[in-house]
Amino acid sequence: MRRLIVGLSLFFWLCQVYASALPSLGESSDSDLSPIMQQSIARQIKMQLQSDPSYFPDSEITDYLNRIEARLSAHSTAPQMHIHVFVIKSSVINADAMPGQLIGVNTALISATDTESELAAVLAHETSHITQHHFSRSINENKKNGYLTLAGLALSIFAAYFNPEMAGAGLTATGAGNIQAQISDSREHEEEADRIGFDTLVAAGFDPHGMADFFKKLQNMTRLDQVNYPEYLHDHPMTTNRIAEAENRADQYPYHQVASSLDYFLVKARLKALQGTPEAAIRHFQRTLGPDSYGYPIANHYGLALALARNHQYKSALKQLDIAQSMGKSSFFNALGAAILEADGKTDAALKVYNQALGTWPNNRTLLRGKISLLIDTKHYNQAIRADDTALESHPHDDVLYQLKAQAYSRLDENALQHKAQAEAYYYEGNIRAAIDQLQIARNSKRVNYFTLASIQSRLKHFKEEYAFDKTVKTGL
Repeated sequence: MRRLIVGLSLFFWLCQVYASALPSLGESSDSDLSPIMQQSIARQIKMQLQSDPSYFPDSEITDYLNRIEARLSAHSTAPQMHIHVFVIKSSVINADAMPGQLIGVNTALISATDTESELAAVLAHETSHITQHHFSRSINENKKNGYLTLAGLALSIFAAYFNPEMAGAGLTATGAGNIQAQISDSREHEEEADRIGFDTLVAAGFDPHGMADFFKKLQNMTRLDQVNYPEYLHDHPMTTNRIAEAENRADQYPYHQVASSLDYFLVKARLKALQGTPEAAIRHFQRTLGPDSYGYPIANHYGLALALARNHQYKSALKQLDIAQSMGKSSFFNALGAAILEADGKTDAALKVYNQALGTWPNNRTLLRGKISLLIDTKHYNQAIRADDTALESHPHDDVLYQLKAQAYSRLDENALQHKAQAEAYYYEGNIRAAIDQLQIARNSKRVNYFTLASIQSRLKHFKEEYAFDKTVKTGL
């Protein structure tokens, strides 16, 4: 029910966006959504995500996907775009591009891939929907169909993504027939996303066969289960011709094997280790490492370590992690090791692991967040704030870093700085109203100096302007 409410809330907001006769907001010559409108949409999506129980903000998995995305975007037709990937915890195989330069990827889709190139192929396809402006093009192409069709467009993309059962209801309610054929996943847009996505995939150095391989995998799933076939196929119809075209494109390149990265296998193991009960995950990874072993051993040792840590078996977890680390190198190992040591009360050892790992991966968000959180827990508040300021230089839009900063300031009774940091955390979550409230509290706090007050006033002015725009859009004025 909560997801239904979230979907409907965003649905009605988008209906108002596209039905309203807003003044020109810097709309480009090809009638794309303007940058300010894209930002407004992205804020609304981010705010809705924060309240959706299926949102999966695991920083290691999210950062891995965004590293792949950055690699693809650099070779796309619009490298200047800053596309962000977020993760949804779901057993449904699906991924979708969204307005605001966002891509949502379900955990089940990641698990369904067998190679990093297959996963990259999905992201390349969705990236091309964004770089080719398919959403805004669809809206402009369908303006003549009126408000109900626009409502269906909004419902199909957002409400149906977060709650697939709503798709049918939305299509019936609009009377628009197959709405999905009119949005970014129309045949024309799908073909264009396949073609340009393939070029992006190859240019980024992934296996040209990754796209066709994943398409065939989805088709096989459909043959095996005619009823519960992948949700991805509802949004991205699969045809024999489409698969053949992907294979033909790949065959134009000489064969050479493109190995998947270690982090790809660790992401898959991490997802498995975090599913279900710790006991079930432990049994799974023990089987993979048993007499009839299968899979990728280093990732299986990591997965077993994580599952054991979830079950508070810290000594055994560290033993498995040591085996994994003897086989390869990854920030995933250091982050898990530090977390296990901290959970076991060995805070000095945990801090040492964080510091050593950050020497190799200085901008790793999981390591940075972990170290700052540990410093706060061990009452080293000023050190935590300094570390947070450094981390924000490389991650200026990270809401969790601002949340941690607010916690540190609260322990020092620095009320103005606490509420100022909390305002930034809310802002980057997309909740501008809450951010404004925090800044107003900060402005009225005691012991606020001139420079802090000036900074608060400047941010408050900026937030109010953005909030006023969002409100104008929502009310259709």
